[in-house]
Amino acid sequence: MTDLLLLDSSTTSAISGAEVAAAWLCCRIDLTRVEDRPPAERSRIAAHLARGIQKERLKGLGGARGYSLDRHIALKRSLDRLACSEPTAKNNSGARRRRRSHKM
Repeated sequence: MTDLLLLDSSTTSAISGAEVAAAWLCCRIDLTRVEDRPPAERSRIAAHLARGIQKERLKGLGGARGYSLDRHIALKRSLDRLACSEPTAKNNSGARRRRRSHKM
């Protein structure tokens, strides 16, 4: 059972490669050089990634042909990775439910 939970290095590098590729294609952000940036610029990059996720989500809701669930997931993972590497970052990248008022 524990064999199913372990990831080999080729799987983790493929996941990382997908995140790097999605961030570059959607937002023109090079994730390999983000660790060297100052915290102010990292927060700006995180906001840019969050906007890319929002645009991708809108594509999905609109039924656009260019929507990719894999790209959406890769962007979310890269934003989560960036938020975890910052010591004081708040992770507000999750989807929020819109409250609907019930008319009676």
